[in-house]
Amino acid sequence: MKPKVYLRPTVQYDNHTKHLISHIVRIVVRKVININNSKTQSRAERKEHFKKTKQVFKTDWCHHLPSDKPYVTSDMFTYRVYHDYRIELHIPLNIKEGFEKKFKYLYIDSSGKEHEVCIVDWFEIDEMKKREGDIFSIPKGCIPAKTKTFDIEGVNQKSVYYYNDGSIVAQGKKGEGAGTLVLKFIRTGRKAMLIKMTDPLNLKSPSETFLIKYEFRETIRKYMGPNHFAAFIGALAECSYADIICKGAAFEDGTCFPSVAHVNGQSVDTDYLDHQKEQEFINALYSFGFTNNLNAIGMSYNNSKVDNKGGHQGHMHAGAQSIKIS
Repeated sequence: MKPKVYLRPTVQYDNHTKHLISHIVRIVVRKVININNSKTQSRAERKEHFKKTKQVFKTDWCHHLPSDKPYVTSDMFTYRVYHDYRIELHIPLNIKEGFEKKFKYLYIDSSGKEHEVCIVDWFEIDEMKKREGDIFSIPKGCIPAKTKTFDIEGVNQKSVYYYNDGSIVAQGKKGEGAGTLVLKFIRTGRKAMLIKMTDPLNLKSPSETFLIKYEFRETIRKYMGPNHFAAFIGALAECSYADIICKGAAFEDGTCFPSVAHVNGQSVDTDYLDHQKEQEFINALYSFGFTNNLNAIGMSYNNSKVDNKGGHQGHMHAGAQSIKIS
């Protein structure tokens, strides 16, 4: 008979924290069930299993570790990005005050040594999607106080409008080619998470065995899904290039412009490298989970498709609907 587990909620959490807590609870419950589900136990075995049960509720657990060797994470949500393309999210039972809305990213190299990459802020947004069909003008009824305008060289988006129903309209120059583009984004009814990407990021290992580096240019799209950012870090570490120029992911509200594939921080753009280095970088991105990759007409890469609409002449697009996290 499986043991009953009773939980008494004493604190009100936002949706993402609830999701993380439920995730760790499922792990804990599985461990307790496995420990106590033996039909025949001696007194010594029961005593040992009781010790393990107590340890489960005191310790953070990782999917890939032996059940008798719990791994204690730090006192904040921590992504562990491994050189062999694994990504783990470790969830502490106790979060240090002031770090409730932060993620730590660690890179674990081939020798098993861990390196702190960065600590970033995370926040929850209304998940957005592009409205079906095209629009050619700004709809009436926007909230004037929230309207934003941009006049930044190299940035296509020039204005954004917010509405009471939660929809967002962006206007600006087309990505490549002449003309004006208007995009409307609407809520899906679900929530999503974004992190603010480190700007810039530059981490060289003490032994100089890897480099995790990028810098932004001509973009204000500096927000990304937390899982996608972990995968991006992994690809950067594998290639260890010093000349990665990031052209952005998503805006703070989860929208994107002019490309709609970056919505909710699911994609990232980078300038092209020479052919060999670009292929190696695409391979690394693909191995860490970016499987929806696009390049310009006239270019040919494995693990990437040609954008037959004529886009992505100046940068490579790496995207994924979701990234696998253990």
